[in-house]
Amino acid sequence: MTTSTLGTDMRGICGVAAIFGGLGWTVVIGAAQPAGTSQAVVQPISYFKLAPDVNGFVSVAADPSGVYAFTNASVRRYDSLGNELWTQTFDAAGFVVGAASDNAGVYVLAQFGSSAPCSLQRFTVAGTRSWSRDLSVCSSIGADTTGAYVLSRTNGSGVALVKYAPDNTVLWTHDLGAVGPPTGRMAVDVTGVYFITGNPVALSMSAPVTAHKWSASGVELWTRPLRKSDLARDIVADGTGFDLMAMDLPQGRTVLRRYDSAGAELWSHAIDPEPDPNLSRIAADGTGVYVAARIAAQGFATLPGQCKSGSGSDSYVIKYDPATGEEIWAREFGTSQAAWAYGVAVAAGAVYVAGQEGAAQVQDDFEHFDAFRPANPTRAGFLARFEAVPAAAAGPRPRIFPDCVVNAASYLGGGIAPREIVTIFGAEMGPSDLVPLHVTPDARLDNALAGTRVLFNGVAAPLLYVSAGQVSAIVPTAVAGSSTADVQVEYNGVRSPTVTVPVLDARPGIFSVDGSGEGQAAIWNEDGTLNSPVNPAPRGSVITLYATGGAETAANVQDGQILDSVLPRINRPVWIFFDLGTSDFPLLPKAAQIQYAGGVPKSVAGLLQINFRVPADAVTTGGRVPFLMIIGSHWTVYQVSVALK
Repeated sequence: MTTSTLGTDMRGICGVAAIFGGLGWTVVIGAAQPAGTSQAVVQPISYFKLAPDVNGFVSVAADPSGVYAFTNASVRRYDSLGNELWTQTFDAAGFVVGAASDNAGVYVLAQFGSSAPCSLQRFTVAGTRSWSRDLSVCSSIGADTTGAYVLSRTNGSGVALVKYAPDNTVLWTHDLGAVGPPTGRMAVDVTGVYFITGNPVALSMSAPVTAHKWSASGVELWTRPLRKSDLARDIVADGTGFDLMAMDLPQGRTVLRRYDSAGAELWSHAIDPEPDPNLSRIAADGTGVYVAARIAAQGFATLPGQCKSGSGSDSYVIKYDPATGEEIWAREFGTSQAAWAYGVAVAAGAVYVAGQEGAAQVQDDFEHFDAFRPANPTRAGFLARFEAVPAAAAGPRPRIFPDCVVNAASYLGGGIAPREIVTIFGAEMGPSDLVPLHVTPDARLDNALAGTRVLFNGVAAPLLYVSAGQVSAIVPTAVAGSSTADVQVEYNGVRSPTVTVPVLDARPGIFSVDGSGEGQAAIWNEDGTLNSPVNPAPRGSVITLYATGGAETAANVQDGQILDSVLPRINRPVWIFFDLGTSDFPLLPKAAQIQYAGGVPKSVAGLLQINFRVPADAVTTGGRVPFLMIIGSHWTVYQVSVALK
């Protein structure tokens, strides 16, 4: 019997000691919580809306009554609660350069086609297109209640700044001359208009990087040289100064720098985790500076004290104190696949993030296979709202950490499936000491332990263990057919705030030997011994893995039932693919032959056993051979491995 003692990482409790029964493997369950939870302020999400009929939102602008979300073909208006009010389609699809709201409407700057001029358009808050005008090559846009400011290239290397009134009148134009290329971003506040010109070329840092400030009436207030090593990405202003997000080229890190209204640098802060350079934006109000970005790293890269949602990258919002640069709160979020943040805006205490639901980590590489090609290749746009100022704590009561209803094998959130074994991270959810499962006289797991219950749409779930910071349950089959499930943890009659999660057809995760959700998978070789680098499986042999999240069904198997002769089966296609060990992977994946996929005798309904034959001609051998599993249209990620010879 192999025993593994788990550490203090948030993925450190898989709770499988009892559910694996007599399989000859025990995991010692210890009390662990997400690292840093006690120190970090994690901001709840107010709503997360998916727009499945668009190919992602690429920009966002907000005002006190709502928000505009832009695709490259349309603009949509939502109220502050996330209700869609109207949609307007552009005359042609193109590329949205930027957008800015003046509270009475919104300006959008776009280029339609590679050879077409830029178009500046204005829509009223009611959705009427007021006017449109063609411009030369355009760079950035900002707005206030008196009009829109557009920065663009002129013939040659010149730059022009133009102001347009809400009625399309040109109020003033200034040719700035050859000041270097504009960065593509502009910031407007009550004190004036800020923009950046010039960017370092590679690492030579030969081009001057300059900040400019103009008044609303068209008077140049000042120009200031900035750090030559900064590759500017975005700029925002809040009435007391401006903030610049830039790549510090010598350091290779993205930084946030704060300047006062006269252009003097006040502080600098490295953004962590490192944002995707193409999917990161900033916004500001009087209370903070907000960075919204896609996490550049793959795998288990998460913010401290938070849980990962997607099989691909999550995104995040971090709020910084404008006075000191210290972090005020942070929030990671995503979908079951990936979430790519493209824009952020703040108004009236609401922080809006818009973007696209991206592909899972490997899905794009498989879509040339007919079995995995989506019927509709359009990926959804998303719009999320957060509150700028965290709500005051409501006193001692159970609490589920944001996005921390996760698969008990993979520790990924983003959705649940019927009969999936899940782990829930939180606080005040049960007794301080862990209490293990209890089997009722009718051979079912109890749905109440030590005063704790877990409810999915009001239905109490079978429980594997409970504790103050971590609970494990099995999703009731009653959620099948619902688009979402409301999850609550109840302790001694007091319920947590509701956390709403999507209900998926499947959400597969593969158990690992050390209970971490990654590394050596919990696999038995054909001779009944545990697979490991010192005990690899021969290619061509039949091996067995254990998983959860397959949404397996059986007519007369109850929730939490200990299985006997009737075993639930996965009623969707199951594939397992192996790494070929080439740089082209997974363009030519090697499929295993599935022999059985369903419940495990003498264990609880929700644990899956999958027997499969390793391809005899599998190219890669060794102690760590990554593989993935697909159930229906849902994917695991390359975080577990098997030893082959």
